[in-house]
Amino acid sequence: MLTQSWRMLILHLLIIFFQLIYGDVKAFAVQLTAYGRFWGGAAYGSGFTDALVAADNPAVLADCRHFNAGIFTERRFGLAEVPMYLAALVIPAGGTALGVQLRQFGNSYWKEQALSGSMGLHLGEGLGVGAQLGYHSKSVYQYGSKGVPSAVLAVRWRPGPGWMAGVQVIREDDWQYRLGVGWQSGQGFLLAAEYRQQEGKLSPAIQAIYRIIPVLAMELGLSGWPPAPQWVVMLTRGLLRIDGGASIHPQLGFTPTIALIWGK
Repeated sequence: MLTQSWRMLILHLLIIFFQLIYGDVKAFAVQLTAYGRFWGGAAYGSGFTDALVAADNPAVLADCRHFNAGIFTERRFGLAEVPMYLAALVIPAGGTALGVQLRQFGNSYWKEQALSGSMGLHLGEGLGVGAQLGYHSKSVYQYGSKGVPSAVLAVRWRPGPGWMAGVQVIREDDWQYRLGVGWQSGQGFLLAAEYRQQEGKLSPAIQAIYRIIPVLAMELGLSGWPPAPQWVVMLTRGLLRIDGGASIHPQLGFTPTIALIWGK
């Protein structure tokens, strides 16, 4: 059983670790992005989108017509002291949909939280836009706290049969950009790629989702730099879907993940 002094030492070392890995305390929107699960690719297709995907790309809301809810958690690099949580809702509203998202990362010594709301709008055949507004706060033991507003503008369009493309512009304490494209064969297979620019760094990702049978699908992908392989098994039972998976960092090890999705 660890004494209080040892726990304090470990948590201080964790703070230093995340500062070294992810940048100084001024940087935002890194830890709140899931490491063990790449959501972006599912936005460039149909049949695989849900409230958690809409939290990552609000343009998805332009095509949502049913209530949907999702919760997600990961233990980054297997560290129980620094969990990440994401909860999201999609609420139909006339000819569009509204979204609500809540994210949290860390513990009482290093904590990030973000609350946001979003809306999508269908502009015509194969074209949809989405906007998201929120507030992101960070509190670090002995360093103080800081919060910044955030805004996202996203567009998705279909350039041709089976194809989906999109772009996002994100503003927090810096400008971020995402550009992606996906190709889908029927409702059973999706292949997508996305490039993300953040803090002057380019982060590529590629993802494939295959629906093996109606109740079982599998997701494989690579994301980040250095590239981290990811895999997810998606089991559906009625309106409930359970996603279990993991990602592996070349040096830091496994990040296990689990998500529960409810709704159409």
